Amino acid sequence: MSDKKVRTQADRADDERLADDLEVDESSVESFPASDPPSWTLGRNAHAAVSSEPPRPRAPARPRR
Repeated sequence: MSDKKVRTQADRADDERLADDLEVDESSVESFPASDPPSWTLGRNAHAAVSSEPPRPRAPARPRR
């Protein structure tokens, strides 16, 4: 008797999918953290006009009651 496991075409396809998933997961882990900041970083308006005037001072905060 042979101890070899009978592998179907579906088994081989599942193994290939798993290998592909593992390769993608490994690439994702290796590329983190990315060198470029995300495009949605908050705190800046890239489309704001640049002004040579200094910013206006803010009104003082009102005291809490």
